[in-house]
This record gives sequence, structure tokens and C-alpha cells, in this order.
Amino acid sequence: MTTFFAKQKETERQHRIDHILEAAKTVFMEKGYKNATLRKIALKAQITTGAIYVYFSGKDELYAEVCKQIFHLMNSYLDKASKVDGDIKQRIMSMAMAILRFEKDHHDAADMLAANFSILNLPDKLSEELSELGSQTTYYITRIIIDGKKEGFFPPDKDDVRLALSLWSSLEGFLYMNDYGIFDKYDIDFEELVKDHINYFICGIQQYKEEENA
Repeated sequence: MTTFFAKQKETERQHRIDHILEAAKTVFMEKGYKNATLRKIALKAQITTGAIYVYFSGKDELYAEVCKQIFHLMNSYLDKASKVDGDIKQRIMSMAMAILRFEKDHHDAADMLAANFSILNLPDKLSEELSELGSQTTYYITRIIIDGKKEGFFPPDKDDVRLALSLWSSLEGFLYMNDYGIFDKYDIDFEELVKDHINYFICGIQQYKEEENA
């Protein structure tokens, strides 16, 4: 009986935490980190500000916990894309399209991940968890780069993470420009342009490898 009530109590506690995080996510996406306040989050959750402090130390921890959820969501897109069969080019294309789908499906949430987490006042454990989740997103592309080296697709002397970040940052640039409607202005299909970019990226790497072997 004691175990039953303990489990019920823990379930209720987790439900309250999830409820607060959902309210916080909505407020952060609507107001941004700077303009969001615990009072606004409490009003959204229909609880007192004091009730938030029962579970969280403040706004920074709430923001970080919401970002953890978003990282997990994004990584689920990348994990699925990483399991696609095909050659290296097809796998890279699959990963790029997964990033675009995530940004399209969860645009406002994805914007939260652009935060500089180092300026947040967070417990060491939570800070490390965010860092690990951020590294995991890069890992999916890095793994393809490593496989490509083994197959002779990429030059063996190029740093894996450097190549992965080069590709990732260029995709972020495309997303940024798309947000500002630049491609619509020129009537350019965003997804097709990204596919072209991936092909140029791969061709550039291949050309470098050929020149090095010449």
C-alpha cells in the first residue's frame, strides 16, 4: 500500500513538472528568453510563482529543461534519418532534409536552441547534459563523415567534426535566410536549393581529394 501511494505521489509530482514545463515552453517561444518571466509562466500554468520554485530554481533552469526536451525531439529526427539505407551522399542528404523538417515542424522551438547556454546560471549537471545533447546532434553527421572516410569518399586527413560543423553551419545559414523570406523574394525553391548545396559540398570535397592525390 505504501508503495502504491509513493508511486501515485511521484506520478502527480511529474505531472505538475510537465505542466509547468509546457507552460514555460509556450511563454519562452512567444516572448523569448529575455522577456519571459516566472510570473508570466505561472499565469500560463495557472499556478502561483511560488509553486514553480518548488520544482525549479528559477527562469534559467526552466529554460534549460525546456531546451533539453527540444534537443531530444530534434535528435529523434536525426536518429531516424541516420538509419536510412544508401550511399554516403544519400545519407548526408537524408540528414540535411531531417534538419529542415525539424525546423519546419518546430520552428519556434528550434529557435530556442540558438541560446548561449554558457550565460545561464545552471547546476553543473544540467549544463553538462545540455552540452552532451548539443554534441549528439553533431555526432549524427560526424558518424557519416567517418564512414565516408573508411569508404574513401572523404579525404582521410580532414577532421571529422570540422567537416560536420562546416555542413551544419551552412544549413543553419540557409534556414536563417529562409526565415527572412530571401528565397521567396527570388522565387527560389528552398528545399531544392539546399539539395543543390549538399551536392556542391560533396563535389568540393571530392575535388579536393582528387587534387591531393594528383
